[in-house]
Amino acid sequence: MNEDNIESALKSFGLTEYESRAYVTLLGLGTATADELSRRGRIPLPRVYDTLTELQRKGFVLIGKARPKKFNPIPIEKALSNFLFNQKKDFDDKLKHLKDMIPDVKKSASGMPKGKISSSKWNVWSFDRKTNIGRILDEQKMDAKKEILIFSGDLSWLSDLSDILSKLIKKGVEIKAIVVDPKNEPQVAKNIKNAKKIGMKVKTGYDGILRCHIVDRKLASLNMISSKDGINPAGKGYPGSEKDKSYEMLSFDNFVMISALVENFEFWWNKLK
Repeated sequence: MNEDNIESALKSFGLTEYESRAYVTLLGLGTATADELSRRGRIPLPRVYDTLTELQRKGFVLIGKARPKKFNPIPIEKALSNFLFNQKKDFDDKLKHLKDMIPDVKKSASGMPKGKISSSKWNVWSFDRKTNIGRILDEQKMDAKKEILIFSGDLSWLSDLSDILSKLIKKGVEIKAIVVDPKNEPQVAKNIKNAKKIGMKVKTGYDGILRCHIVDRKLASLNMISSKDGINPAGKGYPGSEKDKSYEMLSFDNFVMISALVENFEFWWNKLK
């Protein structure tokens, strides 16, 4: 890896352009004064000391006490380890501080006057990003009491949810899924086999565009997965194969809309094998 690539990598870790350049220059020189770093690293002399002080704080540089001051680089593996350790510590400290604030915020919020709640009967919620959608879907499934109906593609998500679905099935929740034809796709066939193994009911040959699940015929969530192959394309069934795709989801409890989806599901369920 050449100097430009190292500098680019260091910027990915959060170093500024001058910080990256100064550190890489120090790696080449071993030990240097501010004048040498300014000249060799093409860094304005007035910026050198601030840059190196920040590099010292981040764990990349040692600063000597003698005059003129000399600067030594910490070996890159150790420096990056120091940096990641400090970043994690700062993040953990901030997260703890925020968690500690929750009781006070809840207490303050409980004392606020309550606004008038809308009388709207039906609700629609919109979500994006795969992590958000995955969390919401997990919560919705875990609330199921009787039934989950799933319009699926290739069941690539099954390995992530098998524990949850297995527990629901043991509690008496019926889970039905319609999926694509597994022909010539061994991983899809494996997913179907694993789904049936945990007690899901699966029918194959679905070639529709819907990607949706319906919980107890009371709550439905429609997924829109976008990629270069289009909207909601069926894949090859490999876990994690949808990481690079764009996700959106609509959840709603509108009885008429849910009834239409249930009718569509039952049409396909009776048609497929």
